[in-house]
Amino acid sequence: MLPETDCRNFTAYNHRWSTPSKWSQGVQNHWYSYDYGLAHFISFTAETDYYNSPEKSFEYDIKGDETAPKENETYVTNSGPFGYINGSYKVNENYEQWQWLKADLAAVNRTKTPWVFVYAHRPMYSTEVSSYQANMRNAWEKMFLDYKVDAYLSG
Repeated sequence: MLPETDCRNFTAYNHRWSTPSKWSQGVQNHWYSYDYGLAHFISFTAETDYYNSPEKSFEYDIKGDETAPKENETYVTNSGPFGYINGSYKVNENYEQWQWLKADLAAVNRTKTPWVFVYAHRPMYSTEVSSYQANMRNAWEKMFLDYKVDAYLSG
């Protein structure tokens, strides 16, 4: 059995799964894409790396004149973000994952891969309404519609 801290900071996940990511150091297992046949598949993290995600960034907890903790002070509890935030953590467009996802969708060659499927762990819609679902829709829904994503899969 793994210590609880290994699960909170995705250590177990990162050491067990290898993914085809070519993005920033440290996020290889959290967002990536690939083509298979006539389809383009995109995997991203619905756990962190967008505003009000279930695993919020440390900046969310900073009050007044406090500063963000150093990496060596937070290693065992750090659940994200795994990419940078360029500006306010309250703006989805400032997250590296958001920027990567938009660039990836923009680069899809629909004549070669006419189908685009995006998947993540958490659902954006469900009969079991959770508070994070509205936050996910705020972060991703417009982009998926603008780029005509064919299906979003979760679970």
